[in-house]
Amino acid sequence: MSTQENPNVVAQAGSPGAVEIRALIEHARSLPRSARAEAEQPLRRALDLAVAAGLQRLEASARHELGCVLRRSTATNREEALGELNRALELHIELGDLRGQCKALLELGLDCFQRSDLANAVPFLHDAERLCKLTGDLSDLAAVYETLAGVYGTAGDGKVALEYATLHFQAATRLGDARELVHALDGLGCCETELGLHQEARRHFEAALAEAPRIADAEVRTYTELIILVDLAEALCNAGSWEDAERHAERASVIAQARPYNGPLGQALYCTARALLAAGNDEAAEKALRQSHALFDETGNKNYKSKVERELSKLYRARGDYACAFEFLERAISTENAMRGNAAMNQMTQHRVREKLDALKREKDAAERVLFNVLPNSIARRVVSGAGRIAEDVADASVLFADVVGFTDLAARIAPGDLLQLLDRIFSKFDALTAEHGLEKIKTIGDAYMAAGGVPEPLADHLERCARLALSMLDAMAVLNRTDGSTLSLRIGLHVGRAVAGVIGSARLTYDLWGETVNFASRLESSGMPGRIHVSASVRDRLHTSFAFTPRGRVSLKGIGEVVTHFLEGPLE
Repeated sequence: MSTQENPNVVAQAGSPGAVEIRALIEHARSLPRSARAEAEQPLRRALDLAVAAGLQRLEASARHELGCVLRRSTATNREEALGELNRALELHIELGDLRGQCKALLELGLDCFQRSDLANAVPFLHDAERLCKLTGDLSDLAAVYETLAGVYGTAGDGKVALEYATLHFQAATRLGDARELVHALDGLGCCETELGLHQEARRHFEAALAEAPRIADAEVRTYTELIILVDLAEALCNAGSWEDAERHAERASVIAQARPYNGPLGQALYCTARALLAAGNDEAAEKALRQSHALFDETGNKNYKSKVERELSKLYRARGDYACAFEFLERAISTENAMRGNAAMNQMTQHRVREKLDALKREKDAAERVLFNVLPNSIARRVVSGAGRIAEDVADASVLFADVVGFTDLAARIAPGDLLQLLDRIFSKFDALTAEHGLEKIKTIGDAYMAAGGVPEPLADHLERCARLALSMLDAMAVLNRTDGSTLSLRIGLHVGRAVAGVIGSARLTYDLWGETVNFASRLESSGMPGRIHVSASVRDRLHTSFAFTPRGRVSLKGIGEVVTHFLEGPLE
């Protein structure tokens, strides 16, 4: 049962225990990259407390954060990390938390990518992309685009990689976040490097380095500059600019060794080795290659590990050391086979996750169809995207109430089935007329119908549209009477002014309007006359140049007092 369904769990969400759990999670998140290992203990404590209290949302958050910390630590068991991330994903699915699902799928896809398991990375990331588009979270979507660009680039599909890198850059530009923009520029450079667009790549890498000082967090700034330097060094190697490549690689090595950042250090040493090989310095190149190989073996980066093994094989073959050359060629082939084998290892996990996602999508699609039937489209989209409480102060709205006069007496004389069929015909016609005039049906209350203009989207001529709708309703009722031989009539009230609009309910959502304008329109209807449209002085004052009115005089409205009202007769010729 989700927290939305369990009132006891909802009550506990604001308890002191929940406050402590959130504090532990936030503390772990706030720790710098260099202190990541210190985050494990508070997250385990938060997880234990959340499980004991039955707080599933906080449990999902704690598991996700713990999985991220464990996954990025080479000293811990990766299987435990993936176990926590998969359980977090399952909880997010059970809770219907789309953003949580997106983050978990992104993390799982990123893990597959970093282990060169591209076959499993792609579906995780595309599922995350689809959910990001549903939630409208641009920050998460940018991260997904960045990772997909890396995945397709590693897979050798440079054109698709560049498409995703461009999407990442566009999202980063819209976000206006310095770190995201720097990452996007770096991603463009990496893709262009793979496509042999060396000048464009260098331009984007240098632009990224120029933007990097704008990143506020010093540690994040340092790590980001390190990654750009490594990527630029590799691009320069591919372009044959060996001296520049070695210079940037050495600079990256100094930064990486000071922290240490073993993954980027391995890449920097690999670039240094390539530059040294080009300069004929085989001994120094061999040392750098061996150091980078040990680092890639430790971090599990099989893609670069196989590259280093092939470079070592070529180096030993050039020396005539065929035994070592064959050994490293075999290792490269074994590493590449392991990369392909990772896909099979994760098939069962991915299949289970996909089944849950597919089931959730079916449920979500069905729920969304209901939402779009009962809520205005723009409001339904906001609900689907995870918007919280929706309440708006509408400065100018038109409110119309129409009551079927004589319906109560008719109900006592005809069969229930016939009665409902008649009411359905009336209200279905009103629905069509409301939509035709670009207005919004709010609700039906028994045999009364409520519509409004200027909500949820503003309309310059909403009052005129409501006046024409009221006239169309009278005409429709006259046609129905002639067709069925009935004697029903309508009593309509119309007012304009400020209102509050929003969504209420949890199990059954309803879009409604509240305020004096709504009460005024309702009282105009109840104090009106059959076959007439009873309107306020405000309506008459705003429409008198385009519609004809008949003064009714002063009328006492319950809860409002004595006011001047009019009857709307029709448009002026």
